[in-house]
Amino acid sequence: MLAYPSDPPLSPDDAPPAQAPVERERRGVIYQVWNMNLSPGDNDQVDCLYTWNGKDRALRLDANHVKHCWAELQYKDIKTMKITKITFYCD
Repeated sequence: MLAYPSDPPLSPDDAPPAQAPVERERRGVIYQVWNMNLSPGDNDQVDCLYTWNGKDRALRLDANHVKHCWAELQYKDIKTMKITKITFYCD
């Protein structure tokens, strides 16, 4: 997940500097939090880059009125980081 001010390129090759999330790990889950729209005039958005049925896809979400976004990534093995479930939500 990438979160940053709006209107940058959507391609992962041309991605702008993304805001680093606050991150912690506990019992097989990585928790990430982004504080959104911190500066006056910010118009943040969230890009979700993923693979579905073998095809790379992208989804851009408007986050202009969002204060925080959270991601929870469950994994089986911290060494391989094979993610088994992702939960993402914003307020």
